[in-house]
Amino acid sequence: MSALRPDRSVIATYAVAAVTFVVVFLAFPGHRDGLLVEDGPLETLTAGVFVIAAGVGVLAIRRSGGTARRVAWTVTVFATLAFLDEISFGFRLFDITPPRIMDIDVDSLHDVFDLAERAAERAGIGRTGLAALTLALAGVLVAVVVRSGRLPQLVAWVGDHPAVAWIGISVGLLVTAVGLDLLGTTDPMRLGEELLELAGASAAVQAARRLRSRTPLSLVPADPLVPAP
Repeated sequence: MSALRPDRSVIATYAVAAVTFVVVFLAFPGHRDGLLVEDGPLETLTAGVFVIAAGVGVLAIRRSGGTARRVAWTVTVFATLAFLDEISFGFRLFDITPPRIMDIDVDSLHDVFDLAERAAERAGIGRTGLAALTLALAGVLVAVVVRSGRLPQLVAWVGDHPAVAWIGISVGLLVTAVGLDLLGTTDPMRLGEELLELAGASAAVQAARRLRSRTPLSLVPADPLVPAP
């Protein structure tokens, strides 16, 4: 799957940004809060990268059709939602009070994990029980896909649409960032979380750049989720 090979310019840009923030983090410990604060320079950069991915996706929508357009829509909607999540859907920007559920201000998508954790605490199962339940549900989902007999076809379809694969990578990085956020709040962990989110945004750009390639998007096999006629 050579189409999944990462774009070197995106990787290099991320590496430069990540190294720069790490150096600042280590060299100026007194400014760590300013670096890692909500809507700070690192989070703002991540939001901007998601905007770039969404913009490339919009251009791809305008010039494509069929499955290619659906893939472009997927990338665009994902990047837009991720951007809005980074800026807390404008609640902080416009000084709007977000809804409060179970004593948690819900101003972003990843607050769902905080709500799940709070619900688990109230149910008396704690983080360990929540993790076990999540793994069990994931196992059931994988088992359903495998038993359907469509796994090889699904893998082939994703391979022919590398933008979708890169969105999956981006989601994985963002979920890992949320997991790190739930584990603790030390400065190094906060930095790791923010850098993982920036990596997720970079993966979204990788997805958007694949929309510019006509070769993988022209290989349109049957949709694995739709039964053959």
